[in-house]
Amino acid sequence: MDPITALATIVQLLGLFRQETDRREDMNSDAFMRWLQAHNHNELKEMLSNQSFLQEQVTILLREDHKHISSQLDRLSELTMSLVKQFDGLAPLALAAPEDRRLPTQAIDLIDSLVTTGARGFQLLTMHGQKAPVFIPTGMGAQLPEPDFIEEDCELLVELGYLRSGFSGRGDQQYFLTRAGSEFGKSISAQQKS
Repeated sequence: MDPITALATIVQLLGLFRQETDRREDMNSDAFMRWLQAHNHNELKEMLSNQSFLQEQVTILLREDHKHISSQLDRLSELTMSLVKQFDGLAPLALAAPEDRRLPTQAIDLIDSLVTTGARGFQLLTMHGQKAPVFIPTGMGAQLPEPDFIEEDCELLVELGYLRSGFSGRGDQQYFLTRAGSEFGKSISAQQKS
């Protein structure tokens, strides 16, 4: 079983296990392992048995607030759908997803611009009453189709690991391209050329 399928299955089974288990003190990895065996999920049980770190994480997840875990899984789903759109073979799946789960075009264009101009990052400055990115180190500005949403797009790119954030000496918000962001930008450029 591949790791992504295993993770999704474990999370679903943890939810079922939590529903069947009434007492919180019974919620630990040993009890979950017995439950997996009783429900014939032997492949997952074997995988968990061989990795003590995973067993510890299962216990932590079982003791966490269910609503908190659900909200984290929803966010993971949103980020996954944002990424899926970038792959030709999977893009139709992402297009079927709700609009709020797609990576905005402005965010994609920003990463592409950073890579194609060779900029390390950008600083958000207020110009004419709106935030605008100024590339570092070139000082070039970028035109935005949706300037009101640049901060939201930047936060999403940070969550995806494509940008890291910081502040200038004057306190202006700065964003720098990460290795993952650079690779993503290069893949965008390669797709546009083909």
